[in-house]
Amino acid sequence: MRKSTVVILAALVAVLTGAGVVTALEVRGGDRQRERVTAVLRQTLPPGSTIAGVDPHGRPFLLAARQDSVSSAYAEVSAPGGQPVRMFLREITPSTQKIGGAAGFVTLSLPEPVAPVTEPDGSSTDRGRYRDAEVRYTAGLHGDLLQVSASDPAAPVPAAMQVALLPGLQPVGVHVTDRGVMVVLDTDSPPWR
Repeated sequence: MRKSTVVILAALVAVLTGAGVVTALEVRGGDRQRERVTAVLRQTLPPGSTIAGVDPHGRPFLLAARQDSVSSAYAEVSAPGGQPVRMFLREITPSTQKIGGAAGFVTLSLPEPVAPVTEPDGSSTDRGRYRDAEVRYTAGLHGDLLQVSASDPAAPVPAAMQVALLPGLQPVGVHVTDRGVMVVLDTDSPPWR
């Protein structure tokens, strides 16, 4: 009886020690993944851009480090004096400075309130209600300036805003929210590959 208790306690100590080592490696690895993603962004974004809040996700560090990849990461980037863009990056390969795809989300404030028009299921749309008229919003990029326009010239639109963008990102969606107009930017075939 005493021998089995010692064996069980020894096995428990070994398992807990192993779990502690793996956890410590993952924590250190998460910091390393953040540094690697930040380095790739610094090489890809326009000079002077600010990179904050890099948050890698996906495969565990031990597996990702062996494959030289980060499966996905969130980061907030902004151009000098520009609007922050929340980025979602896919398939980052630090050794070659490649990003497999990206999406960006930026919300621009409207100078006057516009009530969002939602779908019957509650999902957002590119439409809002201003002075009892329905208005449709669209977005376009002109260099690094993000510009939103409205179908009704009397409706409020946000000022054009400089945004720090990865090359190849284009507006693919507009959503009118209580906070303003959210523009979705995306690319699945970035030219920086």
